[in-house]
Amino acid sequence: MMKKILVLLCIIPVLAHGQTKEAPNVTWKNIYGGKKSEAAHCVISNYVGQILVAGETNSPPAQKTDGFLMLLGPKGDTIFQKMYGGAGDDVVEAMVQTYDGNFVLAGHTNSFGNGQTDAWILKVNELGDTLWQRTLGSRGDDEFRDVIQTSDGHLVAVGSTSANGREDTWVYKMYDDGELIWQQTFGNRGLDKATGIAEGKDGNYGITGITSSGKGSRNIWLFVLNKEGKPQYHQLFGSRQYDEVFSIVATTGGGYALAGYAKTVSENQGSGLKDMWVIKTDFDAQEIWSKTYGGKSNEGAFDMVETPDGGLVLAGYTYSHVMGANTPKAMLIKVQGQTGKLIWEQKPEFGGTGTDELHALVLMPDGSLVLAGQTDSKQEGAKNQDIWVIRLDPEYIPTTTLETNVVVKDIQIKGIKNGVLTENDEAYLLFTLENSGTQDAYAIDIALLDKAGVPGFSFPKVVRAGFLGVGQSKKFNLPLRAKKVEKVATARLEIQYSDESRTRGKSGEIPVTVQPAVVPSNFLQIEWVKPGREEFPTGKKDVKMEKVSIKVLARSDKPLKRGDFTVYLNGNPYNVGQKSGEAGLRPKNNQQDASGMYLYTYTSLITVGLGTNELEVVVANDAKKESTGKFTIVYNDKPNLHVISLGIQHDDLLFTTKDAQDFAASFQKQDGGVFDKGLHAHAHQRRQYEGGSDTDRRRYHQAGLRRPEGKIQLYHLRARFPGTVHFIARQERQQLIQNRTHRFCNGG
Repeated sequence: MMKKILVLLCIIPVLAHGQTKEAPNVTWKNIYGGKKSEAAHCVISNYVGQILVAGETNSPPAQKTDGFLMLLGPKGDTIFQKMYGGAGDDVVEAMVQTYDGNFVLAGHTNSFGNGQTDAWILKVNELGDTLWQRTLGSRGDDEFRDVIQTSDGHLVAVGSTSANGREDTWVYKMYDDGELIWQQTFGNRGLDKATGIAEGKDGNYGITGITSSGKGSRNIWLFVLNKEGKPQYHQLFGSRQYDEVFSIVATTGGGYALAGYAKTVSENQGSGLKDMWVIKTDFDAQEIWSKTYGGKSNEGAFDMVETPDGGLVLAGYTYSHVMGANTPKAMLIKVQGQTGKLIWEQKPEFGGTGTDELHALVLMPDGSLVLAGQTDSKQEGAKNQDIWVIRLDPEYIPTTTLETNVVVKDIQIKGIKNGVLTENDEAYLLFTLENSGTQDAYAIDIALLDKAGVPGFSFPKVVRAGFLGVGQSKKFNLPLRAKKVEKVATARLEIQYSDESRTRGKSGEIPVTVQPAVVPSNFLQIEWVKPGREEFPTGKKDVKMEKVSIKVLARSDKPLKRGDFTVYLNGNPYNVGQKSGEAGLRPKNNQQDASGMYLYTYTSLITVGLGTNELEVVVANDAKKESTGKFTIVYNDKPNLHVISLGIQHDDLLFTTKDAQDFAASFQKQDGGVFDKGLHAHAHQRRQYEGGSDTDRRRYHQAGLRRPEGKIQLYHLRARFPGTVHFIARQERQQLIQNRTHRFCNGG
C-alpha cells in the first residue's frame, strides 16, 4: 500500500486595501464614426468580456437613420459594425444578451410596420446577423426604450404606445422568439412613458418612467408588476416642476435605484437649474432616500450601474464645468448605495469644447467600467458627432490571495425534450455560483468542459463571471446545442471555475444525452468512462496499484445483461472475480429512456501485471458486437519521493532549488534498477509574510512546528524517484542545514 504524500502548505501575503476617493484612471478612449453622425444609446458586455455598443447612425450606407451595433475587443479594437433598418428612421435604444448567446435589440422604426413609428425588436447572433425581427404597435407612434431577459427565459420590453389615443406606458412580455405572452398599458389623460425595467430579487419587475399625472408637468413614476403582469405597488416622485428618469437598477440589497434629473426647487434641495437625481426605494417602491448632484447650471444622468461594493455610478452630462457654458461635458460620479453620499466625481470632466455626453455604462467582469456616448469635440478626435467609448481601470484591484470559497449549486438542464437533446435542438444549463466563504472573490472565470468530448455538442467554453462578494450569488443560464450529431452519446459536462486568488473548484459531472435526428435500428454503442479519453487522450494511463477500476457506458435498442460484456486483458478474456461481484451492471431493470434506448453502466475491477497492459471491453447483443477500443495501462510499483523544507528565514533557504537539483543529479548515473525515468526537481513559489494570524498558527500546527517570530519562508521541493531513495548530505552542507526543519516522505 502506498503512503500518502505530505500536504504542501501555501503561505500567502495578506495586504489591506482601502476604498478609493478618486475616480479610476482611463485605460483607453476611442471614437467610432463615419462620414456623418452617430450616437450610442446602450453598452453591454458579452460572456467572454467583449464590448457591444448599440445606437444609431446616418452615415452611408444608411438611407436616413439606421440602427447600429458594433462589437469591440477588450482593448477597443473593432471586431464588426452592423446597420439595421430600411428607408426611414430606425433607432436601437436598448440591448440584452440572451441565454443562448445571441442578442436582442429594441427601439423604434418608421421603415416598417403599421403606424407612423412602431416599436421594433430584433434578434441577432454573435456575428450581428439578423435571426428575426418584429414591428409592434398601433397606427400612431409606438416605441420600446428598454428590454431585459427575465430569470424564466422570457423577454420584457417597455416603452410607450398610442393605441388608446394618447401616449401610455407599455409593457410587452414575449417568448424568446418574439411571440406575445402578455402586454399591459398604464396611463391617464396625459403623457405616460416607460424608460427602464429591471427584475428584482423577488422576481417582480420594477418599471420606471415619466408621467404628467403627478404634482408637476412631468414626474417620475415607479410601478412594480409580478411575472403575470399584475400591478403590485406604485409610487410617484417629483416636485411641482418637471423631472425625468432614464435608468433603473435592481440593487443587490433589494429594492431599486432610479436615476435621471430634477428641476431644482426647495423640495429636492438642488444646487443648479437641473441636477442629477437618484432615488433609492424598497422592493415595494417606497422611498428610502433621494439626493441631487450637480453645480450651478444643468446636469442629468442617462444611465447607472451598481458596483461590487454596493455603490452606484452615474453617467450623464453637465453644463457646470465652466460659467456660462453652452455645450455640455460628460459627467461621471459614484455615490454610496446605502446613503447616497458622494464617493468620487470625475475631474476634470471628460470632453472638449464641443458637445460631450455619456449615455450608457456597463460594469465589466474585471470590475472596470466602460462608458459610451457621443462627442463632436475635436479635442477628442471627433470629425462629426461620433460614438465615444471610454474604458476605466478597475476601481478595486484584489490585494489578497487568501483562499475563497465559491461553490456551484442548483444545477439543472431545461428545454430537453423527452430527456434527450436531439440534433438541431437547444437546451439550457442553469446553475448558481455562490460565495459562501469569508473572502470576496475577484475576476471569476467559468469554463465548461465536456469530459466525453461528444462531437457536435456545442456550448460556451468560457464565461467571465467577474466579482462575487461574500454572501453574494449569481445565476447563469447557458445554451447547449446539438449541431451535427453523428451518433447517440452522453456528454459529461463539468463546470470549472477559478478566481484571482487562484482558488479553483468544479461541479460534479452533468450528463446530457444527444442523438442524431434519425437513430438507426439495431443500435449498439459502447465507450470508455473510466479511464476516460478526455483525461488520457493518448489512451495510456500510468498507475501505482495493481487493481484498476474500469467503467464503460453502453447504449442499445435491445436489453443487455452482464454476460453480454467481456473484458479483454492483453488480448485474453478476463474472468477473474466476475462471479464474486467485482463486475457490475446498472440499471438492472432494463428500463428504456425517453428516446427508446437502454442505457447501461458496466464496472469491473481488473488486476494488471507489472509493465504494459492492454484493456478492452466488448459488448454483444443478438445481432451486433461493439468494442471500446484498447486502453493501455502501465503499472509501476516504485514510489515517488516528495521533500518539503519549512523553516525560519535563513540565507541557506535561498539555495533550496539548487539543493533539489543536486539531490536529483546524484541519482542520474544509476543503472536503471532503482528507477526507469528521469528525475525532476523544483521549488514552488517562495512567499514571505508576517507571522501572527490564526491561519498562520493553524498551518504551523499542521506542519508540527511552533510559529516563529518574524518572517518565515516556505518551499516545496519535489523529485520524482520511482524507487527507494536514501539521502546522504554532502559534507560541505552540514553546517548550513542545521537551522532547517526537513521532512521526508516516501509516497506515491
